[in-house]
Amino acid sequence: MTFHIQRRTLIQSQLESAASIGVDPADVASAQPVSGGLCKVFGIHAGLNLTVFDVIAGTALGEPVRSAPCLAIDILFNATGRGWISPPDGGEDLSIPYRRGMMYLTFAPHGATGRYDVPAGARFHGIDIRIGLDFLERLGWLGAFAVTRGHPHHVASCGACWIGALSLPERIAGQAKSLLDSSLLNENDLAMEARCLDIIDAAIACVSSPAPLPAPTNRDRRRIEAARDILLDDLSRTWTIAELARRCGLSEKRLKAGFQKEFGKPVYRYLQLARLTEAKRMLAETDRNVTEISLEVGYTSTSHFARVFLREFGVLPSAIKSETRNSSKTRRHLIQTAW
Repeated sequence: MTFHIQRRTLIQSQLESAASIGVDPADVASAQPVSGGLCKVFGIHAGLNLTVFDVIAGTALGEPVRSAPCLAIDILFNATGRGWISPPDGGEDLSIPYRRGMMYLTFAPHGATGRYDVPAGARFHGIDIRIGLDFLERLGWLGAFAVTRGHPHHVASCGACWIGALSLPERIAGQAKSLLDSSLLNENDLAMEARCLDIIDAAIACVSSPAPLPAPTNRDRRRIEAARDILLDDLSRTWTIAELARRCGLSEKRLKAGFQKEFGKPVYRYLQLARLTEAKRMLAETDRNVTEISLEVGYTSTSHFARVFLREFGVLPSAIKSETRNSSKTRRHLIQTAW
């Protein structure tokens, strides 16, 4: 059986993003000989890589493989064996058993060194998403990993690395299978990116809100509603959680927990939906073009705006504008011919 590694950068990506963040599949194949299968590596864009794999493991325990600073999300449909991560300070290795139907999140802000030990002939089938720290910070997700040993999904940690594991939620399993299908069939690149981002959003939500949140007090509720109003009053402004919390007189922790409880979404997700909903209204009801509207609702990059709009509504902003234009022409034609 032959083993193949394929690499491709998505059409909307920057070229430099084709370099893998974290462990390169070729290194894994060298460290743990692979007897056959397929591994595809996609550069989604700078700071975000996707690897899909369906491989049969070899026999020997290989040399260590190294990962750059990142968050790794691994979804395993088939797997067995065990892996280890070595702390950079020389402490005891962190041990992680591999199981099918599991999702693993590894946050290594300073990078990590690992090794693998799996039975001969074991099948590994799933996806691996690597997110750079700059990308996490831009999306406001970096703080989600200020987690502790007491977290319900915690399986191992040291001063430089945190590892969580949980049974694969049904929703994420469906998203991952759709992403696998997209990657294997070489479907639309924008759809592949959208599915990848959906998985990241859902996975981080599992870490951020692992248990029911306490109801905010009446006083906190008023301040949380004030925070919501501040966001909606100026959609073009990008607030940090710290700035918004100071403005409303809440701690960051109480703001994030209370906002999630009151409105059912994290602060940044709520803001994103508000921006995209307002953009959709403006596309349909005004004469402003896509670039003007994206700037007005807080997106400095029109291409990024188009991608998140497509992920949310299933169509590009230009399609909404085009449809509105055609509808207007049809209405004018009907009025003119009626006379």
